[in-house]
Amino acid sequence: HSLNLSDNAIREAGGVSLGQALALNKSLRTLDLSLNRLGDAGGVALLQGMTHNTGVHTLLVGCNQLGLETAKACAQLLLIPSLPLKGLHLFGNEFTEDGGYLIADAFERSTTVQTVDARRAQITPQDEERIARVTQRRLTSGHMQGVEAEEAAGGASWKLGFATELRSLLVRKPPSNN
Repeated sequence: HSLNLSDNAIREAGGVSLGQALALNKSLRTLDLSLNRLGDAGGVALLQGMTHNTGVHTLLVGCNQLGLETAKACAQLLLIPSLPLKGLHLFGNEFTEDGGYLIADAFERSTTVQTVDARRAQITPQDEERIARVTQRRLTSGHMQGVEAEEAAGGASWKLGFATELRSLLVRKPPSNN
């Protein structure tokens, strides 16, 4: 089951309520909360609810004004091996350099999450590249074992677009000193 609540002005209070609901939900597989202005408090509450969720495989929370506190909660979430989470879309947030480092480090150590999209999330280019490399390695090494076929097929268009941007990021040349 999928639920698309993107661009619904859910805001912080809605993020808190959704976090409480996610802690109890077992049937939802994909949740799109992009473009809802959750802010850090809503993001943290949402991810705390995810720590108890046994169903969500893909969570999209891009462009929600999420910051360092949400990045800390995200790093903790990435390190819980018992969760079914496979894809985390964090693009377009405001994580800062410290938050980007925490997310990249946790993703590298995660044993279950296969894709993280943290493009344009105000993190360093080095951490964005670290995340992109881990995602590429996991997508090409068969790390997707255990994901239901329908979910893998449903994410194919996103993965194609992400793979194209990922390729350009990884082959980017440093600026010349001329």
